Amino acid sequence: MSQAIPPNTGSFGNGLLQDFHEISLPDPVSYMPETIGWLFLLAAIVLYALWQSIKAYKTWANNRYRRIALIHIQQLKQDTAPPIHVMAKLAVLLKATALQVFPRTHIAALSGEQWLSFLNQQTASPSFCEQSRDLLGSAQYRHNTRVSKQQLSQLIAESEYWVRRHKVPNVKLSVASPQHD
Repeated sequence: MSQAIPPNTGSFGNGLLQDFHEISLPDPVSYMPETIGWLFLLAAIVLYALWQSIKAYKTWANNRYRRIALIHIQQLKQDTAPPIHVMAKLAVLLKATALQVFPRTHIAALSGEQWLSFLNQQTASPSFCEQSRDLLGSAQYRHNTRVSKQQLSQLIAESEYWVRRHKVPNVKLSVASPQHD
């Protein structure tokens, strides 16, 4: 049994719908603002975003010395030298870090208890405990001091806290890296 193919009438689909016409859609709505107030608002938002970006970049650039000091602290954590030598290097690193943001005339004159008090005053809560202050104060001058790995780890952690959290004076910052030997 064969089926006959209906003749081609030139139209496709339901024959009852031949006289229907498709609806015409309106032109798409533009997302561009039509009034000048929206353009001013857009410009203000763009300028504010640009200002915040520049401010964030300046903060990031001014904190370069912190990032460098933290890298050196991470290297000191893995240093295999005797703990007293690592502490001496840490004392030099803290002094070099402080010299990046505080006036040289003020920092260079500090030593011993005055230096450690200065360090503790630069954070919201004291960075160094009494034992660490004693060890850090004597690290550069007494190489026969006995220091345990636990004391060294505590001192490194407190130094890292100080580098991250110390206050910066309201003066123009230098972004040069600290010099270490």
